[in-house]
Amino acid sequence: RSYSVTGVQTCALPICYWYEPNKTYADRVCDAMRQRGYTAVVDEILGNNPELNLKPKDFETGYLTDLDTSEELLAAIEHLPMGEISDPVLLDGVYYIFQVTDIRRQPLTDYELTERAASYRQILFYRKLNKAAAQYVSAVMTPLNLTTKGEPFRQLADAILEWASLDSTLQTPLLQAIQNAPGEHKALAAARELLDQPITTFGKETWTVQEFLGRLNPVKMKKSFNDRNRLRAALNDEIALAVRNQVLIEKARDLKLDRSANVQTTLREWREKWVFEECRKSYSRSVRIDEADLRTYFDQYKERYRVRPDRKSVV
Repeated sequence: RSYSVTGVQTCALPICYWYEPNKTYADRVCDAMRQRGYTAVVDEILGNNPELNLKPKDFETGYLTDLDTSEELLAAIEHLPMGEISDPVLLDGVYYIFQVTDIRRQPLTDYELTERAASYRQILFYRKLNKAAAQYVSAVMTPLNLTTKGEPFRQLADAILEWASLDSTLQTPLLQAIQNAPGEHKALAAARELLDQPITTFGKETWTVQEFLGRLNPVKMKKSFNDRNRLRAALNDEIALAVRNQVLIEKARDLKLDRSANVQTTLREWREKWVFEECRKSYSRSVRIDEADLRTYFDQYKERYRVRPDRKSVV
């Protein structure tokens, strides 16, 4: 691989990217970038659309290794020469254009091979696990012939956009906003008329718009609220995930996994982990530690920390 962990070195690279909702727009932008350069085209698009409130740096990553990227992203960039513009790549329902702007190579030391072997194994294990899980879910879901009804879907997407524009705090539940919408809120009011209509069918089941809204957390799609096409792609994903979750829960109950002591223990451990992480975030939000505090702490407790034999101490 052009950009990957090898036996002797690691490679890391920053990526610039852009995305478009369809192939036609993406091809047009890609051609422009190849003629005029990535930066010039992105600057022009953002300059012509100030309402997006985005900056070029919002479309740049830090230095990434292949352990930081998905297999799909890695496949899209691993043979891309530095500085060149990629062909449009379909990922997550939109078309991405990539440019690799630098390559940083670093020797992989014996220390790293020894001390980080366990973490590398864990990362690779979870990649294999995720791939196997995706194959299993595909095998379960494909025969169900999941379909989404076009008109209720589009009306719901428009209602979500209007709801987000009217309530920047997103505190009012979406279903409540739809049910109580006055006539001047046209998208929300239109969605109210569709609450009892089916929005998706799978196998022998059908969900109405209202039933689906009981399973939807629209705040999860917040990053898509400034782009109708991207929101529709995100909403489509949420429908698929909600159906997948329902189907897998039913299969788990058929296998009586809800009565399994091992499963209950694992679920409890995960709940405790999530509660701990949220508590830590909450309690540490107001804590401020500057560089002097860090240096004082490490000077006091140096003996607790090993110094890498192939690197100089940082304190």
